[in-house]
Amino acid sequence: MEAKQYLLASAVTPSCYLAYVMGRMIPWFATAVISKVTQQSHDNCWRLFATKLYNSFLNRITLVVRLGLCCSLVRPFTEDPTVIREIFDQEIYEKFYEPRVGDTVIDVGAHAGYFTLKAAQTVRANGLVVAVEPCPSNYALLKKNAGYVRSCRIIVAEVALKGEAGTTRLYLKDGTVGHSTIAKTNRSIEIQAMTLDQLCQELNVKHVDFIKINAEGAEHEILLGAEKTLRVKGLKLAIQVHGDTVRNKVVELLKKAGYNTIVRNRFVYASCMRAHSSVQCRIRVLAVQSSCGRVTRVRPQHVFHCCI
Repeated sequence: MEAKQYLLASAVTPSCYLAYVMGRMIPWFATAVISKVTQQSHDNCWRLFATKLYNSFLNRITLVVRLGLCCSLVRPFTEDPTVIREIFDQEIYEKFYEPRVGDTVIDVGAHAGYFTLKAAQTVRANGLVVAVEPCPSNYALLKKNAGYVRSCRIIVAEVALKGEAGTTRLYLKDGTVGHSTIAKTNRSIEIQAMTLDQLCQELNVKHVDFIKINAEGAEHEILLGAEKTLRVKGLKLAIQVHGDTVRNKVVELLKKAGYNTIVRNRFVYASCMRAHSSVQCRIRVLAVQSSCGRVTRVRPQHVFHCCI
């Protein structure tokens, strides 16, 4: 069965790319013929394509492709190919830190599971990947893609991570990305919400090594519900932030929690240095007092090193 899947993947990969190119070029070409090619006209044409055509039948088209060492389902007429290129080719979440063999990884905002698949191939059999995705359509594909992995244990959760548990509204956008609990749109659904700390407790995840977050503006709120998780020694994070305000709040929160942060455009990379939290001090002893009260001066070269 696995051999057949690989053969199918090899056969349809060019078709997937061709379908994606056609899906992007048809709206652009139509716009160029009808009017002058401007960014606004292109966006309007793409929005028309996404709402009228994609929501009718194209969203049900999926192809099997090979990503690394395993197969995956891809929706060619959506943003899926772009997401795959960013994760596998550009490695946007692994610019400074990356998962290692045996690590526990949490993928917040897993979409269809493409970073989940990449992380699973890295951490291998001794590792664990927890994929969190609140959108029902993306979660359905995520669950199928997780089933292709045999070399690592993957847990998928259909829930939104927030600063507190309860229910919340997920605001939906046209296409497969951009769904948010923060940025409001005309369409929304009610979903379950919980904190990252509660999720780790329910899944009995006691140690986390790497967290990737892409939550369409809810990144700071997710970190507010991860107080215990952020105390883990050696934890590393890759966060795609949405907006300068959210970025500043995320950086401030992480610095207060004892993290070193690196900001690059729309991303915040952070690492917890508590694994090396001992502070080395150099103490220069100027005099020593004996038990009888006599004070004896010592040479300035007498310097002692200690850790506190």
